[in-house]
Amino acid sequence: MGKKHSHGSVGRGDTLSYRPEDLKVITDEKHPLYDKRVTLPVNEGYVLSIMEHGILQPLVIYRDGADVYVNSGLQRRKAAIEANKRLKKQGLPEVTCPCVWKRGDEKKLYAIAVTTNELRQSDPPLLRAQKMQHMVDLYGGDVDHAAVAFGCTAATVRNHLALLECAPAVQKAVETGKVAASIAKKLSKLARTDQVKTLDKMIATGATKGAAAQHASKGDAAKPFQKVMSTRERTRVAKILRDKSMAQHTNKANSDAAEAMAAMLDFVGGDAKALDAYPAIVRWLRPDEDAHAGNGSVEAQA
Repeated sequence: MGKKHSHGSVGRGDTLSYRPEDLKVITDEKHPLYDKRVTLPVNEGYVLSIMEHGILQPLVIYRDGADVYVNSGLQRRKAAIEANKRLKKQGLPEVTCPCVWKRGDEKKLYAIAVTTNELRQSDPPLLRAQKMQHMVDLYGGDVDHAAVAFGCTAATVRNHLALLECAPAVQKAVETGKVAASIAKKLSKLARTDQVKTLDKMIATGATKGAAAQHASKGDAAKPFQKVMSTRERTRVAKILRDKSMAQHTNKANSDAAEAMAAMLDFVGGDAKALDAYPAIVRWLRPDEDAHAGNGSVEAQA
């Protein structure tokens, strides 16, 4: 440890680097410093970020005899170990963990561990989305770079970017935690006036979480067979649609439309909502359902 004079810095520096594999953690549940976060799975976002940028925030460590333990930064250590395995396979330099010492009794060390986790404040969703959009723009539209930088998946980035296309009411609902960013992405596909109407209905009916929110966020235009088909069901329906014998059951226009719909099913991965424009085809596919369903649902059965 020595005095720092670089660029006007003051005080003494005590940051050290350790191989993550050499840092120990408490796994005994009865130990006063045991933290259940030690059992969490490896965070893939952390791994990818560490592989590209290294560890940017120092871990807090303490000494117990000859051993060095992690007091704060359990997930960074775990992700760094996994990152090093991958880097080694690629023949690239492995990362080390910047660490700072903290000294004190068990009560003080535990308080430090709790504080560093509880006081960490994430950006609100809209601000995070704006920062993601800026980074995507900097990288020429590359979502993957933003995903690594933010420690999340590309799908999460897209969900946040969709928030920027939403009506202010939807953005506020996400900001306040009423609906998830993934729901906002679905609402963004609607006209802004429809977004607000659909959101109001979701809140009024309590359909703001889980599968209920996923279904409700599609808006009033959604039909029962808008559900995505399984691969088996999609293959079966596409085969029926392309069957030459269909011309015997429908007119030429419907037969041509059937070919187009079969191609559509292959292209979009089974989203059958476009079939709603061809009720005659749907009735022919599921005549037994037409009598009681009213529109011949083509939902997956697998």
